[in-house]
Amino acid sequence: MKRLAVFALAAVILVPLETQAQVSPGNTNLNCSLADLVNVTVTKCSGFWSGNLLNRNAGQLTDADETAGLTALGFGQVTVIEKIDALGGSAFVNFATALSGPTAIAIHWGNSPFPNGYNGQGGGTSFYLFDGTGKDQINFSAQFSQGSSGATLYKTGTVVPEPSTYALIAAGLAALGIVARRRRSA
Repeated sequence: MKRLAVFALAAVILVPLETQAQVSPGNTNLNCSLADLVNVTVTKCSGFWSGNLLNRNAGQLTDADETAGLTALGFGQVTVIEKIDALGGSAFVNFATALSGPTAIAIHWGNSPFPNGYNGQGGGTSFYLFDGTGKDQINFSAQFSQGSSGATLYKTGTVVPEPSTYALIAAGLAALGIVARRRRSA
């Protein structure tokens, strides 16, 4: 019984250490910033995490690395909404999914923003939380305008119906009420 408890404890401690990405130690130039995205107000960011953590496609649950980055934003494991693999150094990302309300995304930055790459090995990934209402394009700061490689959309708020939609629903319900009332009278 004691052996089983020791193995279980070792698995709980060692597995996350092996599967989770590591945050860059000590180099403040490699920490994400609320100013990395310039046309939205970022409320939280997580990273930079070493390497490309955009591992899952639309419709798939996030893996351990993505979940670790999202947990720092206040989310856990979620289903990927949309993934763009080839930003090619673009200064912005434009998701096909309409953004509204609290929105969580990740950007993989290639070598360009980092002198000699990320820790000499390549790029890093950062996660951002912001209000996506009314945004169809997310612009990157000048520091990262040529280093974007890929992007993933994890969460976006629900779309709030227009007042005209509510009026149409109310008119439909009123019409149903009138029809029901006439049937009862007849």
